[in-house]
Amino acid sequence: MDSEAQANLVDEINMTRSLLDSAERQISTVDKAYQDLAVTLAVVNEKPDLAEKNVRISIGSGMYVEGKIEGSDRIIVPVGSDVFVETTTEEAKKRIEESMESLRKTLDELLQRQSDLRIRYDSLMAIAQRATS
Repeated sequence: MDSEAQANLVDEINMTRSLLDSAERQISTVDKAYQDLAVTLAVVNEKPDLAEKNVRISIGSGMYVEGKIEGSDRIIVPVGSDVFVETTTEEAKKRIEESMESLRKTLDELLQRQSDLRIRYDSLMAIAQRATS
């Protein structure tokens, strides 16, 4: 293999490795968002039981206040651009489930992309190894 072909191979290996690293970070981010929604859905499902108990209510930055949840038939949900709307618990559950489904599809696509990139990376590494043998 001539030096130009070797340089191209190294560039392609580096680019593929970079894409693989990026895919892994995206998978981690999407998985975290999915897990957060799963926890939120579990809390929403338990909400009627929580109305009778003191619970920790997030005020941001990892800080909480103790309080009781009142008006347990309504939930305030974000709709984007710092805009919130009040909705029924059932509608909130539906929104959460739709978001989870969307994230699951995105995660499946990212996992497929990661698999394709890993196969490509392994193939390029095998070519590089044969070239140096």
